Amino acid sequence: MHKTMKQISKAATAFVLSVGVTATLAPTADAAGDSVYLASYYDDSFSLASHVRFHSYDETFTVYDDKADGHGAGVQIDLKDSRGVWVLWSTSYLGTGDNTSRVFDYDIAEGRKLRFRSCVMDGAADPRPTCGPSKEATA
Repeated sequence: MHKTMKQISKAATAFVLSVGVTATLAPTADAAGDSVYLASYYDDSFSLASHVRFHSYDETFTVYDDKADGHGAGVQIDLKDSRGVWVLWSTSYLGTGDNTSRVFDYDIAEGRKLRFRSCVMDGAADPRPTCGPSKEATA
């Protein structure tokens, strides 16, 4: 019984740490004014499945597939419309397998607010990707 409780406690701690890391990572900035933002997706077993880094200086998103799970990785990007409502602006897909990454370059106006999230998906047109929490950023 004691061993089972220890395992449950370890799993709960891993979950809290993974959620805490995802929720508390603040952007970092360098001397050139580039802020780097991170969004991650952890699967049901608390394993990192994908993550995305956004560099504000050159508006690039680097998508990483972190797990051999039979799914590709991707990023969904939202921008605000003229009414101030977040709308899906773009989805980019990486389907080259575990332990790979790809840079997607966009032209987003400097200073524009955006929101993005890391996802696992089955193809670029997957109607229901599974995504982590959204991260707000400024281009």
